[in-house]
Amino acid sequence: MSVQSFRAFVAVAVLFVCGSALGQINRDMPKFTITPDGVVSDSEKAGQLEVPMIWPVETGAIPLENAGSSEEEISAIWYVSWDDINLNIAAVVKDDSPLYQLDAGDGNVAYNAQDVMQPVFNPFNNHDHFFEDGLPDDLDPGDSVAAIYDIVVQTADEFGPDIYRHGPKLNSDEWESITVTGTINDDESGYTVEVTIPWATAMDDAAPNYKPEIGDEHGLSFIVLSFFEEGGADKATLFTDFGEGSNTIGDPTTWNTVTLVGPVAEPGDFNTNGQFDTGDLDLLLTEILSGNNSPAFDVDSNGIVNSTDQTTWVKEIANTWIGDSNLDGEFNSTDFVVVFGAGQYEDSEALNSTWATGDWNGDGEFNSSDFVAAFTDGGYERGLRPAAVPEPSGVILFGIAAMLLTGRRRIGA
Repeated sequence: MSVQSFRAFVAVAVLFVCGSALGQINRDMPKFTITPDGVVSDSEKAGQLEVPMIWPVETGAIPLENAGSSEEEISAIWYVSWDDINLNIAAVVKDDSPLYQLDAGDGNVAYNAQDVMQPVFNPFNNHDHFFEDGLPDDLDPGDSVAAIYDIVVQTADEFGPDIYRHGPKLNSDEWESITVTGTINDDESGYTVEVTIPWATAMDDAAPNYKPEIGDEHGLSFIVLSFFEEGGADKATLFTDFGEGSNTIGDPTTWNTVTLVGPVAEPGDFNTNGQFDTGDLDLLLTEILSGNNSPAFDVDSNGIVNSTDQTTWVKEIANTWIGDSNLDGEFNSTDFVVVFGAGQYEDSEALNSTWATGDWNGDGEFNSSDFVAAFTDGGYERGLRPAAVPEPSGVILFGIAAMLLTGRRRIGA
């Protein structure tokens, strides 16, 4: 370990006993697959857990000598998620000091004495796990499964983005299994790093065959370390996120927790399957008929959940027409085949109809009122819905509706 690394590690080690655990902060980490390209896209931001570290961090910020004291001087936003293969970690860092870097050599070396992002991870949030660094090779990996990762965007010898793990060291296969990408802002005001760590690596000696499931809980907290110049930890800012204001970096019982949850649903994706489909409309109709006015289903944000929310969902979220029963983006004769095939037009059973079976006005029935709603919208045989559509005349609408209803009576004759 270099002199700088040793001094930084000693400074961090002092913090192992600073403070006491007042309780962990539990956060939900959604299922989401990222593209590790060194840029956190808008969709990646929306789909992941966001953990801001803006000065001062209420859950623990230790400024060392010459530390920054404002958001622009040093701050970060972390984005984390999981999928069946990887634990995904990214950070967008603001840092107005020059990026201090160490030589990487062949990579996979300790970087905690250069500007570095350090997620700390404890498999299963097990308080019997502990963090210990510097164990002999025959004992490490071993029982010290709690780990601190060093993730850097660049090195002095331009090795590029790299990662190292304190605690159970990464062997060569584990190191190569991790994808690390990063970008430095053109004005050098900060940087971004994205990392995908296979679960087999993250959980290696805790559960090598681990398969993530919704409801699983792990320990996960964050550190950002910024050096102002060569000279060791007395010239750095240690910017940390730990449970309830404690700063016991070496004590995994103080690390915050994440619970694996399903994907973040976009507004209108009520069944959280990542699509806008008839299942969403079925759930919306159930809410409309219940009269509960749940804010989650208030699509038009007027405080009331009613048929106008269905209309808004169809026209603005799904960007299709009233009458598009199969939600293929068009309202045409195919939709009539679908709804009349269901056989619910003006039947005797109350509130049994759905969007797919002809209830286009959100009252639970399929009758002539649904044709009025559909043809008033004006999308019949007009293709995909554009941003704005000129309304056809009432005479044309009436004629089409009359023709279709007459055809329906003939079919039923």
